Amino acid sequence: GGGGNAPACDGGPNPPLGDISSDFDAGVGADFYLQNCATIVDGQVETDPAVMGEYCWVGTTGVRRLACSGVTVRILDAGQQSGVHRFIYVTNNDSDGRINILQESGGFGGDLDYSDGSFNLTQDAWWQVSADETTLTFSTSPDGVMWNTKGTVVPSFPLDNINIAVGSGMWQAGAAPSNDRFDCFNVGPPCGD
Repeated sequence: GGGGNAPACDGGPNPPLGDISSDFDAGVGADFYLQNCATIVDGQVETDPAVMGEYCWVGTTGVRRLACSGVTVRILDAGQQSGVHRFIYVTNNDSDGRINILQESGGFGGDLDYSDGSFNLTQDAWWQVSADETTLTFSTSPDGVMWNTKGTVVPSFPLDNINIAVGSGMWQAGAAPSNDRFDCFNVGPPCGD
């Protein structure tokens, strides 16, 4: 449950996540940080989890609001599809609440109810997480313009004090390492072309 605890779309005390952006050409800047094996290579975030339990990401800094806002990111390769997943973590800074959006083995999983859990890099190259007062929505796009809803969830925590991390991690022993690349955080096409 929890649908009644999100702020109304007339705003809130914290700035929206949609107000920050980066093409990572000049590094991460003050609005983002790199964690573990995440690096900037040729203006893209590159993660290369090489051992079990290693998770690498670019995350947002500060106190931000996702309610009545959204974020987009471009996925530049499909990565290792077995034993390693790409993810978006939506984390509440006030508690241990987190929503996981996961991609591996040709599909999406995690904490959402998916109407379409399939994954194809050509069709799902752009990822978007957005929210209204009550519902978080995950959508994908082939071009960063036309979006298709993949899944939704009613968060158990408010979306007015959160951060988002995008990255990859190796969860299965013996999985092959995965070199994953992300770009264009809230920067639309032609970013990354």
